[in-house]
Amino acid sequence: MITVRWFSAIAKRAEVWRVLDLSGITKSVRESQGFTKAGYVYLNGSLVTSLKETVELGVPFRLEVRFPNGVLSGKYITLVNRMQAPGRVQRPNDPRTLNRKG
Repeated sequence: MITVRWFSAIAKRAEVWRVLDLSGITKSVRESQGFTKAGYVYLNGSLVTSLKETVELGVPFRLEVRFPNGVLSGKYITLVNRMQAPGRVQRPNDPRTLNRKG
């Protein structure tokens, strides 16, 4: 399962085609929109029929791209807000922070 940080700190839902691009399943926004319009995208086993279809942040789901020739590309994904994602903890015994001024 991969965790994708959603760019909006206040959003509760995200469009599926945007998640395709951010998760790395597709290579561009245009490709994500094209696959969604063509009917190749499945969310938890159900066909995504429009660009307005959304997923909730914080809920794990399976996103797949199924091509007509039988090739399947999918991932388990969880979207998190920027504020919910775990941040880097600085430890005082870390060699990078010992000589830091400030």
